[in-house]
Amino acid sequence: MPKITFTLKNPKAKSSPIQLLFTCSDGRLKYYTGEQTDPKTWPETNKGTRAVLRRIESHIEGLIIDHKIKDLPLKIADLRASLDLLLNKVKKGDTFDMMTAAVSKMES
Repeated sequence: MPKITFTLKNPKAKSSPIQLLFTCSDGRLKYYTGEQTDPKTWPETNKGTRAVLRRIESHIEGLIIDHKIKDLPLKIADLRASLDLLLNKVKKGDTFDMMTAAVSKMES
């Protein structure tokens, strides 16, 4: 299974955004999770943040398995769009369009 890595953007700051690093078939994705933590307590962080990171990790593992079963490469754009939906980073009008595009892509 490919490695899913969470790192701090600014490890010397008082509070640093947590970013996801993952290598897809077409390159490396750097994705901000929307979570922040105190670098002094990293990687041990509060329960809520740990839960979000576990949720992201489980979601990616599911995508990897789905793409392997379908014999499709996992691309950066697909992973980013899926994470945006998971973490509610999509504007309200865009959700339907993204879901329609994802379903169309799966059907082809």
